[in-house]
Amino acid sequence: MFWKKDPDAPKYYQSLLEKELELAIVALSGFQAGTNEYAKQVSNIERLHKMVMAGNQKPSSSVSKDTLVNAGANLVGIAMILKHEWAHPISSKALGFVHRLR
Repeated sequence: MFWKKDPDAPKYYQSLLEKELELAIVALSGFQAGTNEYAKQVSNIERLHKMVMAGNQKPSSSVSKDTLVNAGANLVGIAMILKHEWAHPISSKALGFVHRLR
């Protein structure tokens, strides 16, 4: 019913870019150095190389490790407070000790 994204599609496109880069490098030998066609082919190779390198980079995480550690510590603290309150009821506001996100 709905189209699902192919998980191998980025790898397929990356392999196509790499093949095109190889073909462009091989075709470079057919041009004489110093001509406009040679310069145009070199600029195409540079652009293809940048695209291949951009595809090989790992995506950066949008959440830093410090934030994940802080959130995990807060969850552990909340669990400890709730466990203690379940065993020994506390009449004060115990959740006031939890750090708020900035």
